[in-house]
Amino acid sequence: EIGFKWKLPNVTEIFEPRCHDLEALKRELGHCNVPSKYSANPSLGYWCNNMRCAYNKIQQGQTPKRNLTQDEIERLEEIAP
Repeated sequence: EIGFKWKLPNVTEIFEPRCHDLEALKRELGHCNVPSKYSANPSLGYWCNNMRCAYNKIQQGQTPKRNLTQDEIERLEEIAP
C-alpha cells in the first residue's frame, strides 16, 4: 500500500461537498465570485470555473463538456442567484 488513490471520485460525488464549500465561502466573504485560480482553495476555484462554464453553455443552448442536471442547476442558482 503506497497510499495512492486509484479510483477517482465521480463528478456527482464531488458536487454537493463543493456546494457546501461554496456556501461557506459565501457566508465568509458575502459573495460567490471564486477566481479559477483561488489560492485559498484551488480545487474550489477549479470546480467553480467548470460549473460556470457548463452553466453558461447550457444557458446559451450549447452542450458543455460536463453536463449539469436540472437539480444541479437549481442547487447552483439557490447558492448564487
